[in-house]
Amino acid sequence: MYLISVELGIKPYLCGLISLFYVINPFSIHFLSSLNQWNVFSLALIPILFWIVLRYYHDNLKLFLYFGSFSALFSFAYTNHPLNATINISTIFAVYIASYYRKKSFFFSEIVKKYLLVFSAFLLFNCWWLLNMFKGVHTALSVYKSDLATDWLFSTISTVGNPLAKSLSLTHIAGPEGESFLGDYFNTPFAFFAGLIPISLVVFGIFFSRKESLNKLLIHIAILMLLAIFLLKGSAPPFGSIYLFLFKNVPFFNIFKTPVEKFGLLYTFLLSILLIFTLLAVKDPAHSRIGVIAFTGYLLFCMGPLLMGEMIPEISFGNAGTLSRKYKEKPSYTSFRRHINNERLEYKILSLPGMGNYQILFDTSQGKKYSGIDPLLHNTNKGILTPHFDSEIKAFYDYMHNKTTHNLFGSFNIGKLVINGDLQPWYGRVGTSNARELRSQYKNLPSKNFGNISAHTLSKNFVPVVHTAQNIILCK
Repeated sequence: MYLISVELGIKPYLCGLISLFYVINPFSIHFLSSLNQWNVFSLALIPILFWIVLRYYHDNLKLFLYFGSFSALFSFAYTNHPLNATINISTIFAVYIASYYRKKSFFFSEIVKKYLLVFSAFLLFNCWWLLNMFKGVHTALSVYKSDLATDWLFSTISTVGNPLAKSLSLTHIAGPEGESFLGDYFNTPFAFFAGLIPISLVVFGIFFSRKESLNKLLIHIAILMLLAIFLLKGSAPPFGSIYLFLFKNVPFFNIFKTPVEKFGLLYTFLLSILLIFTLLAVKDPAHSRIGVIAFTGYLLFCMGPLLMGEMIPEISFGNAGTLSRKYKEKPSYTSFRRHINNERLEYKILSLPGMGNYQILFDTSQGKKYSGIDPLLHNTNKGILTPHFDSEIKAFYDYMHNKTTHNLFGSFNIGKLVINGDLQPWYGRVGTSNARELRSQYKNLPSKNFGNISAHTLSKNFVPVVHTAQNIILCK
C-alpha cells in the first residue's frame, strides 16, 4: 500500500498512515490473528499486484513479466480457493481503477485488453500449480457438498449478527463481546463511532474534491466498494436473497461460505485505495489537516491490541475452556518427535483418528485448548496423510475396520499409524473409530507409546521410497 501511495505522489507521512491503516484496522488485525499463512500472503499480494498494474500500465512487457513473477512468488496466497478467487476479483478492480486513472476516462476495450494481459501472465507463470488444481476440481466437488456450504454460510452470518452495519466500522469479523480481547476492544460504542472515521473521510472527500479529473474516479471506486460491502453481508438483509441466488446457481460461487471474511478483504483494500485517491483529490489545507488529525487518532486507537500484546487473542468458550493459538508442548510430544526424526527410513504417517477439519483441537494446558495446524506431525521430517488430502486417502478412514484396506497401507508408503488420543473432534470425525478402538484394532502391530500418543509400525507390504540417480552407468 505504501508503494501505491508513493506512485501516486502522496506525501511520505501520509503514505505511512495509509499503509498502517491497511494492516492494523479491526478487520486486518482479526484476519491476521488466525496465523494462517494464506491470510498473510493474500493481504500483502493484493496491493502489490495493484501497484504493478499502476506502475507499469504503459509498458506491456514489464507489466506481463512483473505481474506473472510476483503472482508466482506469492503463490501460497492462492492455496485457499476462496482467497484465490478474491485475489483474482481484486485484479479486475485493479485494472479497472488503474485504467481509469491513467486514461482519465472509461474505455471498456482498454480495460479488457489490459486484464487479458495480466490474466495470461498469471496463467503462464502459475501453470505449475494451476494444472494440479484443475485436476482436483472433480474430487473436491465430490467432497464439498452444497448443503454443508449453505449451513456454513448461515452459521457465519448469524454469528456476525449485522454485518452491514459492522462493516462501516470494519468490525464485522471482530467476534462478539466477551469472546476475546479483540471482541471486547472493538465492540464498545466508542470503538464503533471511532471506526466510522475512515468511511466518513472518504464520503467528505468525495464532496470536497477539488480535482475534476478525479471526481468521477472517486465515484467509480466508491461504487466498487459498495458492491464489496453488499457481497460481504452475504445472506443477511437487505436483499440477502440475491446472494443466496448467486450462492445456489452461479458455478463455484458457493466457495464464498464466509463472505464477511473473503469479501471483507476486498472491501478493506478498496477502502484503502479510496482513501489514497481522496487525499489526491482534496486540496483544501484546512479540511486535509482536520482529516489527517482524526485519521491519526483512529490509527492510535487501532494500535491498542498491538501495544497491549493482544494481537493473538485467546477465545473464551465459558465453561468449555479457552481456545488459544499458542501451543505449549508436552514432554511426551517432544519424545515422539525425536523418535520419528531419528528414524532413517523414509515413510509417511497416517494421522488417526481422522478429524473433520485441517485445524485440530486438543488440551494444551490447564483450562486451555490449542486450535490450528497440527504442531506435532507437521514438525517431523516425515510426510503425513490426513482425510483432507484427497478421496483416496479419505477412503482409508471410511473403511478403517476393513482388514483388506490395511493391506493397501504399505503401497502408499505408510510406515506408521500415529494414534493421538488428545485430538478432539470439534468439526466431527472422519471414520467411525476413536483412539481407544483404533489401539485395540492395531494392538498386534509393533508400537511405542508417548503419553496419549501411540506409534504403530507397519512392515507388511510396505513399499519404501527409493532414490536413484538420473543417469546410471554400468561398468564391467
